[in-house]
Amino acid sequence: MIWSDGSVAVANATGRAAMERGREFVASRLLASLGGSGDAFRITPVLAPGTPKHYIAVQNQEAEDPARRVAAAAANWGVTPRQAEVLALLALGQPNKTIANTLGCAGATVEIHVSALFKKSGCESRCELVSRFWSRPIGPRRPKLAAMGQQ
Repeated sequence: MIWSDGSVAVANATGRAAMERGREFVASRLLASLGGSGDAFRITPVLAPGTPKHYIAVQNQEAEDPARRVAAAAANWGVTPRQAEVLALLALGQPNKTIANTLGCAGATVEIHVSALFKKSGCESRCELVSRFWSRPIGPRRPKLAAMGQQ
């Protein structure tokens, strides 16, 4: 996850390794991607009212069709075919209104599907869901700590 100035707030193991090899290089490519003049990263804004502007950045390696990962999520998370369609569009950074228009349904219906995806994946936010979706590999739903008797 990155802030609007290109600084890295949170990184997975791959991101941390890249930063260790060349922090300035990675930061410059992040800023270029944020500004629309670079394509090293796929940038997805995180829309959370009351929080500073931040983004999820996924390094572009090859253009990846989300279909294979959607199929894995469907198998591991018990996602319905319609939820899989919503998940694919979420993974591409589409907002609910665009998803609703694309799928020919109401925005409230998309919200219901997104909420179901949170529950099935064990995620608590769009940011976490999209990040987990593009991370390797897609595994079974994460159990909630409270559900395991931990706080």
